[in-house]
Amino acid sequence: MEENIFQQQSEVIQTSLNNTPNSGWKSKIFLICAGFLLFILIGAGGFFLGKSLSQPKTFPPSIFQVSPSPSPENPIPTPSPTIDPIAHWKTYINNKYNYSIKYPPEYSFIESSTDYVRFFPVINNINTPQSETYLSIQLDENSQQIQQATYKKTSDGKTLRITKVIMDIDKNKKSQIEANFDLILSTFKFLDPTANWKTYTNNELSFKYPPSWTAETHRIIANNPNIVIYIAAGGSTLMNECMKLEKIEKKDNLVIKKFAGITAGEMCSTNDVNSREIWIIPSENAYSPGISYNYSTKDNPQAEDLFDLILSTFKFLD
Repeated sequence: MEENIFQQQSEVIQTSLNNTPNSGWKSKIFLICAGFLLFILIGAGGFFLGKSLSQPKTFPPSIFQVSPSPSPENPIPTPSPTIDPIAHWKTYINNKYNYSIKYPPEYSFIESSTDYVRFFPVINNINTPQSETYLSIQLDENSQQIQQATYKKTSDGKTLRITKVIMDIDKNKKSQIEANFDLILSTFKFLDPTANWKTYTNNELSFKYPPSWTAETHRIIANNPNIVIYIAAGGSTLMNECMKLEKIEKKDNLVIKKFAGITAGEMCSTNDVNSREIWIIPSENAYSPGISYNYSTKDNPQAEDLFDLILSTFKFLD
């Protein structure tokens, strides 16, 4: 009986083995291959990771760099202040030609007239020109100019000549003298010629005029030269007789009309060819407010230069 049971069990096992599908074996083979491939990948990854860790790391340079703090042994140098070489120089002012110039304290000057001044170094405490070494400024009335000289034009059209003379100076001092003369010349400047002038002002206009002129209610008079300024303001108007309009100019918000005397063709004609009149008005058709500047070119050749200075100070008030 036992032999029959055993025989039956063997037949059942043999039958189940015979009935197992082939796909089961294929799955096992696939799993074995996948495991082997995974093992290779893990090994390769570990190899490259270890290689990268063994190399030193490099980083891109930082944009911001922190400057090291200066050590007490190496402090940051402080720039030296700039010294003005003419800070303590003296100043010469010429009121006739309205200019100023500076010169060193160890220099002096001789002014034979307001038309001529000479600057020179003081040698051995002797306050006189030594060895004909000097810088001179003088009124120049020659038509021909000297090549080595410097020329300056005054506001009234006159010419000043500046000359540098260096003689009988030893070679070591010559370069220093030349440098000093150049520096002295660089300080030359014309001053405001109207700085000390008087000021006329009303509710409508304002201007400056020379301090020697006399101001009245509606006019300002200069006796020498003969100039009269008539002032139209507060309802009064400008007018002229026997004058012809020669020119109209405009400057900023000002209109300048220039007249000359009529010498022929009119009952009021005269033989005076020197009579002139200049108006300053706000517009071409205006007669007020404004001024009329009257002069004679015969009596005062520089009258128009004075007018230009007055014009530079003139303004209508709001």
